[in-house]
Amino acid sequence: MLSVSCPRCGQARNARPLWIIPDRLWFPDLYFHVVRCVPCGFVYLNPRPGDGELARHYPDLAHRRSRPLTEIPAAFLWRIGQIERRAGRGRLLDVGCGDGRFLAALLRRGWDVCGLDNSPSAIRVARQQLGDRVALTTLPEASHAPDSFDVVSLFEVLEHLPDPFGDLREIHRLLKPGGLICLSVPNFASLERLVFRRWWAGLDAPRHLQQFTPESLRFFLEKAGFELLELRSINADKIQAGKRAITYCQESLRFFLRDLRLYPPLIPPTAADLSALETPDPPPWKKVIHWLEWMGFYPFCLLAHGIDRDNTLWAWGQKR
Repeated sequence: MLSVSCPRCGQARNARPLWIIPDRLWFPDLYFHVVRCVPCGFVYLNPRPGDGELARHYPDLAHRRSRPLTEIPAAFLWRIGQIERRAGRGRLLDVGCGDGRFLAALLRRGWDVCGLDNSPSAIRVARQQLGDRVALTTLPEASHAPDSFDVVSLFEVLEHLPDPFGDLREIHRLLKPGGLICLSVPNFASLERLVFRRWWAGLDAPRHLQQFTPESLRFFLEKAGFELLELRSINADKIQAGKRAITYCQESLRFFLRDLRLYPPLIPPTAADLSALETPDPPPWKKVIHWLEWMGFYPFCLLAHGIDRDNTLWAWGQKR
């Protein structure tokens, strides 16, 4: 485990503990400290796993199912509409491109696209249709030329990066003058987080190394050299494929009930689990619970949207 300074202000030893929480997705016996920097208020993980330790918390199974790249989720269509409304057409780099379906859709619409990801299985799938337009690498190691892109996108990525300032500055270098950055991150100031607290699904320790609010995201973007054009909250289902309007609430409730031992415990995956090609359908009792959750959580999500406290932040910045 690595002790780190505050990613925002650089203070090394002036942080107040908030919570000690487990890896609620894979390894419930491993715990991590969420802290708040006293001088600047930024929330981050400290200490955090080193690169080798962190890799085990990203099981390489997200792309084990073979899905045609021509299938475009509704969330990707929403992204494309937002991007083309501001940028028209041009050259785009997607950081954390996954299996490449988003880039493949842009390519068919006339965009010149590039992507990078650190998941071998994701890049293997993406290369089936995008070839060498996608790379298994990180942003600092990609070595693109300066002033190369009209748009750089990061959807649910910045919270995973060890050095958000460094990566935002690199994106600033890669963008053409007047180029645009488009990104989304979980909203630590959301109504869901205020209600669920340590059980909020957006904490996602240890994968989410830091937590952003509208104020802190604005600070990071402006300090990296961007003029903020838009900053608002949206629901995660707008951005992430496979999410529903109440997904974060459902997951947070599961975590809370599991800690009370009112929900089946999480069992760490075996090698066989990680290599399985199919995910079993939920049993009937779970389907009934899902229906009841829709009735309870959907009005809550409408309220969060109405007061601009949705679970995800959506932002546009422009290179000065």
